[in-house]
Amino acid sequence: MRSLTSLLIVCIACTQYLIAQCSDTNTTLNTQALVDDYVSDYGSCSIHDGNLTISGSNITDLSGLSFLTEVTGNFYLNGLTNLSSLSGLQNLTTTGGYLRFRSLSQ
Repeated sequence: MRSLTSLLIVCIACTQYLIAQCSDTNTTLNTQALVDDYVSDYGSCSIHDGNLTISGSNITDLSGLSFLTEVTGNFYLNGLTNLSSLSGLQNLTTTGGYLRFRSLSQ
């Protein structure tokens, strides 16, 4: 019984740690490296709590964001002139604010 209680406490602590990694702030990803590192920086949380801005002509791939289903604030895609596809955003179903596309590639 004691080891079951200890295991339960460890599981709860791990869950709280994983939840704490989720972004709860306004975030700007302005390089490909920041897009790629999003999951390691914020965890694989499906909800970004706050505004999310992705901008920069050097960003070419959004696949590192494929786990995102919701941005609770505004979601901006700006100046992505070398982006050839929105693949990686296919699971995004909800934004709590504006969804703005500006200066994307043709």
